[in-house]
Amino acid sequence: MFKTLINAFKVQDIRRRLLYTFFILVVVRLGSLITVPGISADAIREYMQNALGDSLNIFSSFTGGSFEQMSIFALSVTPYITASIIIQLLTIAIPALYFLLLILRCLPLDFQQLPYPYRRRSIQEQVQTRGTHK
Repeated sequence: MFKTLINAFKVQDIRRRLLYTFFILVVVRLGSLITVPGISADAIREYMQNALGDSLNIFSSFTGGSFEQMSIFALSVTPYITASIIIQLLTIAIPALYFLLLILRCLPLDFQQLPYPYRRRSIQEQVQTRGTHK
């Protein structure tokens, strides 16, 4: 197993993806520790305890405890996972969505060929073209 991990880090693309994933996990974890300003976490915790009772423990296990302290990433990645599952199920029920998924998987995207509003321009391009659009 360690040999596989070492070999994975030798490939630049896999190493870049693994480090990006680790970075995102660290950002989400740190964001789940920062409380939302202006909200009393104790009051929210007390309200949730009265409203949900023992169900709060189950809810806290899904959010990693960050919902109790009202952090900025209180729901963590749960909405993303739920949306991903729903879209996958809808591709079975809606043929047009299934074909759209197939097209998007096969389509090589070159962002430089997209129209102006859909691509980001560099700061240098923005400075050079400033004043030419009226």
